Amino acid sequence: MPFQYPKLAVLIPHYNEPEAILKSLKSIEYDGKLAIVIVNDGSKKKYDKEKIESIGSDKYTYHFLSNESNQGIERTLNKGLKFIYENLSDYSYVARLDCGDLCINDRLNKQIQFLEKHPNIHLLGAQIELIDTEGNFLFSVNLPLEHDKIMKRMFFNNMIYNGTSILKIRPIIETIGYYPLNFPASEDHAYFFSIGKKFEVANMPEFLYRYEINPNSISSLKRRQQVLTRLKIIRYNFYLGYYPIVGFIRNLILLFLSRELTTRLKSIIKSN
Repeated sequence: MPFQYPKLAVLIPHYNEPEAILKSLKSIEYDGKLAIVIVNDGSKKKYDKEKIESIGSDKYTYHFLSNESNQGIERTLNKGLKFIYENLSDYSYVARLDCGDLCINDRLNKQIQFLEKHPNIHLLGAQIELIDTEGNFLFSVNLPLEHDKIMKRMFFNNMIYNGTSILKIRPIIETIGYYPLNFPASEDHAYFFSIGKKFEVANMPEFLYRYEINPNSISSLKRRQQVLTRLKIIRYNFYLGYYPIVGFIRNLILLFLSRELTTRLKSIIKSN
């Protein structure tokens, strides 16, 4: 009997990146019913709905949501999740995709197959390749695969990259709720940490995502705030142990290093 793909929603937050949306959408492949939910966070740059809807128009359904003014990534994501939870009741899974990033190697099909074979896993990520805004490869990141290793290293950084994530929406919303609003610029880290305390999480061993290092991204523009929030996440989940202590010290050091420097260092280390 052929594999039956469940209904999947893809959540894409958007702020002033109309061309990046098109690039990311063109990378999507899915053999089941797919709903694409695009949430515009009060952008000044308008996107062309007809161009967007022409991508996979025979297979996908599109839903466009908007904030009247810029509300920030946390509220924007929650607006999309709430819409899916309340209006797409027969959709079991929600995948994230960030503007400018790319799904590779049949990402969505492979992750859904994995989740259907492992029903105990409620949040799934994958390995990532990092590229610059011209699409040039910088380096790859190998993330831990199993739940216990992921949760230990969450004290260093987020071990499930937000753009690679697929979650089981109903049990997570009904148990954890939505993205927290009190961890600015690291809402995904805090959310996934909370999910991992209640449900099993995992990463696939395959490289299924290309993450764009963009100087205008939240990770670049709000780097110091992101590291400070990461320290807050570590304090919130802290216990006396190797990973919390080392993670706290590591992030204190990162406060004094720029995004450009850490990216360059990682690229040099990975190439040697």
